[in-house]
Amino acid sequence: MPRLNISDRDLIIAAVITIIYLLTGFTPNPLEWPNQIENRFTLMESIQPENPDIIELNAKFEAFYQSEYQKLGTKDMREEQIEAEALEEFLYAEIPYINDFENYFAWEHFPEISEVITRGDDCDGMAIVACSILTRRGYESYVLNSKWHSWIEIYLDDGVVLSILTDPESMTTPWYLKYNANSINFRLISYLDVVFHNFILLLFLEQIFVTFYLLIKRYDSFQQIYTTLLALLLSPLPVLLMFASLLGY
Repeated sequence: MPRLNISDRDLIIAAVITIIYLLTGFTPNPLEWPNQIENRFTLMESIQPENPDIIELNAKFEAFYQSEYQKLGTKDMREEQIEAEALEEFLYAEIPYINDFENYFAWEHFPEISEVITRGDDCDGMAIVACSILTRRGYESYVLNSKWHSWIEIYLDDGVVLSILTDPESMTTPWYLKYNANSINFRLISYLDVVFHNFILLLFLEQIFVTFYLLIKRYDSFQQIYTTLLALLLSPLPVLLMFASLLGY
């Protein structure tokens, strides 16, 4: 019976590509890879309450917070929660939320604070800026990374924990990394889930690429293949999967 045959070579290639992704986020410029790798191994240093950009941004937030305090203060909330919500509102208004593919043509770019402020960023960039500001303002705060999202937790003296930059639709898996400027916590099982997820995805993409390559070798021209796909009125993805099974690759 024809079937998709994954060889040891395929597994090794997918494993190598997964490691490259985890270290570089598939940043397209290899010259930036050393910096991306360093950023991933020096996470605590990414929280920079004394960074001049953070000092300036915090001053702007303070002005925003003071001007918005009366409006927010009418809510039945404690002052720390009001300040946290004000910071979340301020950051979303001040920093454009842009995904890494659109911003850097990368799957997972780990940004510098200056990049976040000047170019915008997605959840991980927003989180390191928020944590830097909160640390400067005297709060014990942490960046939490899960498979799909990064957010902030703020620990108050009486044991209350506040969260900002949350996204319930993306926070469906537990965090694997929790850090600030002074400490870092790591959950191995949750991280292995991230590794396995990316490994399977990249293995799948590799099989599609190889199948497509075999199709090109088998037929006279790419135009003939594409014309066939259009004639069948089928999406290229299931067609490639079907041919992969028939070819027994």
